[in-house]
Amino acid sequence: MLFLIVIILWGFFGAITGGGFLSSRNISNLFRQMSITGILSIGMSFVIITANIDLSVGSMLGLLGGIAGILLRTGLNSTLTIIITLIFGFIIGAINGFWVAYRKVPAFIVTLAGLLAYRGVVLYITKGQTLAVNNSNFNFIGNGNIPPLAAWGLLLIFICCYSLLKIRKIIKNKNLQERKTQIINLILTIAISFLFVFWMNGYRGIPLPVIVMLVITFIASYVSDNTVYGRIVYSIGGNAEACKYSGINIKKYIFLVFTVNGIIAAFAGIINTARLASAVPSTGLNSELDAIAACVIGGISLSGGTGAILGALLGSLIIASLNNGMSIIGLDSSWQNIIKGIVLLLAVWMDIATKNKSN
Repeated sequence: MLFLIVIILWGFFGAITGGGFLSSRNISNLFRQMSITGILSIGMSFVIITANIDLSVGSMLGLLGGIAGILLRTGLNSTLTIIITLIFGFIIGAINGFWVAYRKVPAFIVTLAGLLAYRGVVLYITKGQTLAVNNSNFNFIGNGNIPPLAAWGLLLIFICCYSLLKIRKIIKNKNLQERKTQIINLILTIAISFLFVFWMNGYRGIPLPVIVMLVITFIASYVSDNTVYGRIVYSIGGNAEACKYSGINIKKYIFLVFTVNGIIAAFAGIINTARLASAVPSTGLNSELDAIAACVIGGISLSGGTGAILGALLGSLIIASLNNGMSIIGLDSSWQNIIKGIVLLLAVWMDIATKNKSN
């Protein structure tokens, strides 16, 4: 369904722009732009799956990007800057997780406080000014591309790893109908991957931020589908009371979910500062809303317990496609917000309607 929506959107904007929207250059820029929302939505997915929310990720994005910029301006090298920024992401995420998990303060209140406080901190440490970052190695993270030949090599590695994982599941599955569906999904995934790399290679190769986003998505998807941690996270969102009586340490897992979300926000902050070649205090305003919208549009239920990481990524792609397409055709920003608001409302309504029907 989500792929169909993407195809319809791309076909619509492609027709209106005379094919300009579908050019390799524009699609490459679209994916580079969506990488920030995509990364944030991955961390947000786990939070929402546990039936919580994080309103502070936009401010975390700005703060952590600001920290990276300040560290670079002091003469610190790129590697140490990235490590220290990730540590700060861990600390900030842990602060949110501590108050939600161990002090029983509702996530809405904790992260709303974080939204205000973290934004205040970034304004204070940057003195409200944009800080230019003149480090070519660091800025390459946000503006560099994987060359076409290397992109094909990465695709081959991905197909081998992904196919091995899926074939093992297919062999173990005794249901013939499900096996057919799994085989079709595997073939479609490989075909879409080939098309994606072909499209990206039409303009300088795959953007590096997109590679980072896809790697984080792959790891998060594997964790959610194939590990005890992932199963427990879904269980907590589905029925926290049952988990409690089963002896699961719910507090620990809620704490971990928010902590990981902070680390993922740090990755987004690093990429954003590198892409802009500067730390901008206003960066991340309303980014939390885009991340939440991406999750909801991608089928992750706000009531918790259901949804897939890949769905959140596709939700991010839908939002990025809307933003990019509406900007290309020159639609006024006020109408852009109205349309995105309507799309979000319809997505939530469909989520509620589907849940009520299943109940």
